[in-house]
Amino acid sequence: MENIEKKLKKIEIDLYNLKLNFSKILSILDKNFNKEIILSLLKERGLKPVESDEMKLILPKDERFYDEYFELLGSYYFRRVLSDMIKKKEFDESFVDKLKEKWGEKAVKKYLPYIMRYEIIIKKYDKYISNYYDIDNFGDTLEWYIVKILLNEFSIPSISNVKIKGLSTGGDFDIFFLLLGKLSYLEIKSSPPNNISIEEIENFIKRVDIINPSVSILFIDTTLNIKRNIIDNMKFLLKRVNREFSEKVIRNGFYKVSKGIYVFNSKRSFKISFNYVLDDLIKEERY
Repeated sequence: MENIEKKLKKIEIDLYNLKLNFSKILSILDKNFNKEIILSLLKERGLKPVESDEMKLILPKDERFYDEYFELLGSYYFRRVLSDMIKKKEFDESFVDKLKEKWGEKAVKKYLPYIMRYEIIIKKYDKYISNYYDIDNFGDTLEWYIVKILLNEFSIPSISNVKIKGLSTGGDFDIFFLLLGKLSYLEIKSSPPNNISIEEIENFIKRVDIINPSVSILFIDTTLNIKRNIIDNMKFLLKRVNREFSEKVIRNGFYKVSKGIYVFNSKRSFKISFNYVLDDLIKEERY
């Protein structure tokens, strides 16, 4: 009996991988496949997606460094050091010292040379100056990075920066992705948990109800504890709309709060966390 169960599990995983590879082939054959199929699924729900503004990406000036930069974006501390520098726009050594106090001397010493090499930040005399002076946040770049992870590491069709007209919750959506052909949704928050209002969490739940995705993810880019301000508020809000709440702790900083709804922070890489989502869905036999 145990041997049969192992064989069935292997067949299940092989089928899952086959579906992933099929999605990847379609994406390669038609560069607009991801966008067209996702927008069509939104329209089928009676929604009105529209073309978004061009994303404001923070990238190395020399394309030769793109792969290395992509790998570094996997580091929470690299993202934080870079994000703070971009927000500041112009600073001196005293600000660098503040970053060392905030994120650790080791992290700043390690990552500042990379940021300078990529010419994202340049130095003029005693001043550090952003080469992206018109960009004051890291949001679009983080969305771009997550979409690349989903596409490159999981062969999952994904698009970011989608706008939907006529919604009371606001029309800017971070990421939609197709999990084996089923529309799914991912929202990113970069603020510390205590700075994420209950209204923002409520908007996430309302959007899940409106879109009715197969899987919904709230990714909070912090290593701080999300239990008190995020999970407890989500429990209150889900129960208020008579929706199932079941606080399943999959890992430290990783929660399943209802069927198909996952909330996690940056205690580990996004890639590892997304693998936990897939593992849980397979155990649920939803895929």
